[in-house]
Amino acid sequence: MTQTFKVRRAMVSDTKQIAGLMRHRDIFRLLGKDYTVANLRSWLADNEELCLVAESEERIVGLALSYPFGFGGGYFDHIRLFDLAVDPRYRNHGVARRICFSLFSSLKKSGIKKVMAFVESDNKAVQEFNRTIGMAKEGMIKGLFMDGKRPVSGVVYGRSLA
Repeated sequence: MTQTFKVRRAMVSDTKQIAGLMRHRDIFRLLGKDYTVANLRSWLADNEELCLVAESEERIVGLALSYPFGFGGGYFDHIRLFDLAVDPRYRNHGVARRICFSLFSSLKKSGIKKVMAFVESDNKAVQEFNRTIGMAKEGMIKGLFMDGKRPVSGVVYGRSLA
């Protein structure tokens, strides 16, 4: 069965559905906030252009959330893709790939020079996916993630958009 979906920019009105699909809520700690739906709504309001969703029959079935980092001439020129999630019923139908390529295209038009992603060193499936969408391994960061109380290294991936 072929799943049909469209990719579009995330909107604040999508907050509840995005919250249900998000995998990496720890990003809010890095931003100095606790994860709450209210904080997610506020964050989306400020970053809608950096977040895309895949929608099928008015239901969000995939998402890519990113945030800016790195300065180049007084503006952010790098983006970190911190959450890419697809509803299990829509996996292996090209949803994540299409979201990523749509995000890359949109960011390039906005002047963003590079997309970065950090992946747990033991998550071989995501590492392979990153390779297939043109992201190259750029290094490792020891202890970047926590698996319970055990630190896990992170693999750094990057893709130039220039």
